[in-house]
Amino acid sequence: MLEKTITVTLPEAAYHRLQRAAELTHRSLDDILISALNVTLSVPSNVPS
Repeated sequence: MLEKTITVTLPEAAYHRLQRAAELTHRSLDDILISALNVTLSVPSNVPS
């Protein structure tokens, strides 16, 4: 999979939540953000392709 680098401006509270989740799970902030995006952007199985 090709990777793309982007810049995202987040509200400070959202950044702190991501940072805290990363600390608690011993994962990188990037990894937490990617996981959150994958869950949020996943297509439900009942949607036709």
